[in-house]
Amino acid sequence: RFQNNYETIYTRYKYCLVMENTLKEGYVTEKLMHALLGGCLPIYSGPRTDVYKIFRADAFVFLDTDDPEPALAEIRRIETERAGSSSSPPPLSEYQRRTDRALPILKGKDNDPYDTSETVDEHFSIFPGIGTGRLCRKLHEMMGLPIPGSLPPPP
Repeated sequence: RFQNNYETIYTRYKYCLVMENTLKEGYVTEKLMHALLGGCLPIYSGPRTDVYKIFRADAFVFLDTDDPEPALAEIRRIETERAGSSSSPPPLSEYQRRTDRALPILKGKDNDPYDTSETVDEHFSIFPGIGTGRLCRKLHEMMGLPIPGSLPPPP
């Protein structure tokens, strides 16, 4: 199944084209996450505002299909940039830095890019054990369902 093999598939490629099926605001699917987890640098086409709320801004190249030149220029810059220092160890290239697995792929706080707790809570807390369960609580309230007992009280 693809869901279990995205790392195997995407590790074969340096870049991959990731396009959402629709450009509707609020519509960001698993496609970008799979590419990021697979280790390539995605070229992403989808709703611009939402993707930057969820993912680290330099974890992908944004492609506006109506104006592709900025994305193409960014890729050309990444490809022509070379780490120009003879220091030991040599500095990472821009491509290596952007695909470094030690960096979080989700958007972090401005003062701490490694603290992705707000992003997780806002966009991925569909189950009580994820973040504070904010999204889980919101969905239960919207559907008129009882709040799960395992959900912590709201902050």
